[in-house]
Amino acid sequence: MTKLVILVLIGSLAAIAFGQTESYVPPQVVVTTIPPQPPVTTTESPVTKSTSKTTSTAAPVTTSTTTATTTTTTTTTTTTPAPPNSTTTTTTTTTPAPEPPKPIEPSEGIWELSYPNSTKSCVLLQFALQIEVPYDATNNKTYLAYVNVPPNASANGECSKTDTQMIELDWLNADNKTDTISLSFVKNATSKVYRLTDIKASLNPDNKNFPAIANASALSLTHEHDEFKTTLSKSYKCAKKQELHLNETDKKPRGSIFVSNLQFEVFQNSTNKQFTDVEDCAPSDTPDVVPIAVGCALAALVIIVLIAYLIGRRRGQARGYLSM
Repeated sequence: MTKLVILVLIGSLAAIAFGQTESYVPPQVVVTTIPPQPPVTTTESPVTKSTSKTTSTAAPVTTSTTTATTTTTTTTTTTTPAPPNSTTTTTTTTTPAPEPPKPIEPSEGIWELSYPNSTKSCVLLQFALQIEVPYDATNNKTYLAYVNVPPNASANGECSKTDTQMIELDWLNADNKTDTISLSFVKNATSKVYRLTDIKASLNPDNKNFPAIANASALSLTHEHDEFKTTLSKSYKCAKKQELHLNETDKKPRGSIFVSNLQFEVFQNSTNKQFTDVEDCAPSDTPDVVPIAVGCALAALVIIVLIAYLIGRRRGQARGYLSM
């Protein structure tokens, strides 16, 4: 028992001696800061050493370190100015429709048509003819077109029948399309006269005579009325300008024909190709204004003379009463 106590004492002394030789190293405190979490506190637990006789207790050392970390974020905002408003201006240029050309007086032409397989003439025709046609242009205006029958127009027709004959003239317009006009005549063998019964014109509007036309469809125009009654074996002649009204196929008025220096002979049977006896339009076409004016003047004169006679007679009677 005594040996055991001695060994314990020796061990205790050795432990004390060994503890005095070690350098005292204070405990390290590690502080970890994790923003933005709450601060971390590190606490070291006390160390207690006990012997049978001596007890050494180290006071607990508590170290609290709080470090606040402030993070500043700088945001740079770049403002790009909006581009100025862009205005697009569209300029519409309207090209006005060209004005139609002024009318040009037609040139006079002469044409001859022969019987089939013969040198004898059936129709002789001479005139200066112009067709006047209104039309609508692309600018919503109405203009007048003037189409002249050229003197070099080709003549065709029908002479085989004994009571009707027809001559047709055709020519190329400015657009290289064919325009035509035909004249038909009828004979009355009983009364021994013949007359023009109808005129037909077929026109293809071209850029020259119908500039900026809205509808360039072909035109079919007619004049269906008896004209220019003439005695058989004679020619009809009229130098003055005459107007013949035209209608469309639905009888709607559409334009006029102006013809001057007109002379024709139909149902002819001659090889000399010359006009025979002439019936001039001047006597039969004399205006009625002159005879009407003369008649009115004579009637007025008679009335004036009658009134003067009555006044004079009454005055004479009045004087007779006064003398009595």
